[in-house]
Amino acid sequence: AELRESNKVLDIPGYTAFRREASVARLAFDLAEYCLGINLSQEIHNDPVFISGYNAAIDLIWWANDLYSYNMEQAKGHRCANIVTVIMETKKLKLQVALDFFGGYFESLANQLYTARMTLNSRPGQEYHDAVRVLDAYADWVRGNVIWCFTTERYFGIDNSTIRKTRCVTLREPFEGIINLVE
Repeated sequence: AELRESNKVLDIPGYTAFRREASVARLAFDLAEYCLGINLSQEIHNDPVFISGYNAAIDLIWWANDLYSYNMEQAKGHRCANIVTVIMETKKLKLQVALDFFGGYFESLANQLYTARMTLNSRPGQEYHDAVRVLDAYADWVRGNVIWCFTTERYFGIDNSTIRKTRCVTLREPFEGIINLVE
């Protein structure tokens, strides 16, 4: 809300830091570890490979959320608090080119999560096996988020199934009207 009100567009690293801190995924990820009955050591939590996988999973969730909510937000004039706008503004790209960049970056995040998983899986010891199980739970959350976003009508309304198949969204016209609710 703060970014929307200020109409300020951050750069990609700044927006990423902001979204990671604001993401509810952190809490969900803590719960995933708990639900698995795993208590990863601080050494694992501080491992650069584990951190890389953790950050990739969080980023995959909020990048997807920003993509799916872009149409609704741009129609309401809330473009500045969305990674699509951040990419367009910071890289000086038109929407479709920004979405192509988005797709490539999203794929690199998925590869980052996969690489972290494979690297930890190659290390001996139960603690690394547990770290892989936790990263797998994060990956399940990422996939579940995508499924949920296309199962509900939150982002795409009744066209959610069609949009999932075609991957085409018709942008809404910006809403500029003012509604006075004085009785």
